[in-house]
Amino acid sequence: MILCFWRFLFIVHFLVITGWAHNITERSTNCPWKSDYLELRSLCICAYNLKKELSVQCEKVNFLQLAEALGKYFQNKQIDLLFVNNSSITELRGNLFSHLQINNIQFNDCDIASIHESSFIEQTSLKHLNLHNNQLKDVPTNSLKHLEKLDLLDLSKNRLKVINDDAFAMCKKLFTLKLNENDITIKANAFRGLDNLRNLNLRNTKQKMIPESLQNLKNLNFVDLSQNSIRELPSSHRPHIFDGLKSLTALNLERNLIHTIKKNAFFNIRNSLTSLSLLNNLIDEFPVESLRYLKDLKVLDIGFNLLTEIPVNAFQHNPREFSSNLKEYINIL
Repeated sequence: MILCFWRFLFIVHFLVITGWAHNITERSTNCPWKSDYLELRSLCICAYNLKKELSVQCEKVNFLQLAEALGKYFQNKQIDLLFVNNSSITELRGNLFSHLQINNIQFNDCDIASIHESSFIEQTSLKHLNLHNNQLKDVPTNSLKHLEKLDLLDLSKNRLKVINDDAFAMCKKLFTLKLNENDITIKANAFRGLDNLRNLNLRNTKQKMIPESLQNLKNLNFVDLSQNSIRELPSSHRPHIFDGLKSLTALNLERNLIHTIKKNAFFNIRNSLTSLSLLNNLIDEFPVESLRYLKDLKVLDIGFNLLTEIPVNAFQHNPREFSSNLKEYINIL
C-alpha cells in the first residue's frame, strides 16, 4: 500500500515537471527571433494577447541584443509589453526603439542612469513607462515630451534630487505619477500642466511640509505623503495647503511626525475628502475642530498616535457613518 502511494506521488511529480517544462518551451518558442539569438531564448519569455500583440519579459539579458532582435523580427508591429528586469542597461540610447510600437515599457532594476532625448521619439502609442529602481538623477523631461499618450509614469526608487518646474508639462494625459522613494525637492510649478493627474505618490520623499506644487491639481483624487517628515498641518510658511484640490478624495499622511493639526488644515478639501489616514504620527490631541468641516468623511485612520482620550464631541460634526480605526492609540481601550 505504501509502495503504491509513493509510486502515485512519483507519477504526479513527473507529470508536473514535464508539463512545466513543456509550458516554458512553448512560451519561449513564441518569441519572434530565431536560432541566431539563442541566448535570448533562455532569458526571455514571450506571449501574444487576443489582439496578436507581443509581450516580452526578460531577466539578466543583453539589452542591446534584445533591442536588435526586436527591430529585426518585429519591426512596425505592435508590442503590448516590453519588460526587462535585473539587467545592466545604464543608458537608453537615441532612436533605440525605431520602427517599434510599444504600449507598455517596464525596465526595473536595470541601472539606467541616462535617457537620450530621442529614446522614445517614435513611441506614439506608449501608455505606461515604468522605470522603478534605477539610477536616474534627473527627470528625463526632454525624453518624455514625445509621449503624448502616456498615462502612467513610475520613477520611484531612483536617485532624483530636484523636480523642476514643468518637469512633466508635455505629458498632458498623465493619470498616475510615482515619485516615491526619492530624496527630492519639489519646485512650486513642478506639476504644472498635469490637469488629468488622478494619483500622485510622494511616499518617502523627505518632504517637511505639504508641497506647494500640489495646488491647483484640480482632478487629483489620491495623494500619498506617507513616511515623510511633516510636523504640522498647515505649516506656518504655507497656510493655504490643499488649495485648488477640488477632487481630492483620499489623503495618506501616515508615518510622518505630525503633532499639530490646526483648525483650517482640511478646509480647502472639505467638499471632497472621504478617506484620511493619520496613522502612526505624534498627535496627542484629537483634531475635533479640523475634522468638523469634513462632512463626507467615511474612513479615518488615526491609530498609533499619542492620544489618551476621545472627546465626547469627537465626531459630532461628521453625521455620515464612516469607519474609524482607533485601535491601539490609547492604552485604556
